[in-house]
Amino acid sequence: MTIYASSDFDSSFIKTIGWNSLNKDLMVHFKSGSFWIYYNVPKKDYSKLIAAPSVGQYFNKNIRDVYSSAKFNIENFLAIEHFSL
Repeated sequence: MTIYASSDFDSSFIKTIGWNSLNKDLMVHFKSGSFWIYYNVPKKDYSKLIAAPSVGQYFNKNIRDVYSSAKFNIENFLAIEHFSL
């Protein structure tokens, strides 16, 4: 399993993005402090997201309402077995 992570982009609302190669979970940490997981996101979509001229626009158009997702509480992070940063 490989975890890819990036914060090397300029976005007004996304702080960090990670992608898990084992289960294809896309992890998004928003500047508001919330964390969301988007399930079964192909690597090509993660790669396009972090390379997009506007990460926020790409996310809103191609990720947010396209993939199943769940908000999670970072305080309960250790209890989530299928996800790791």
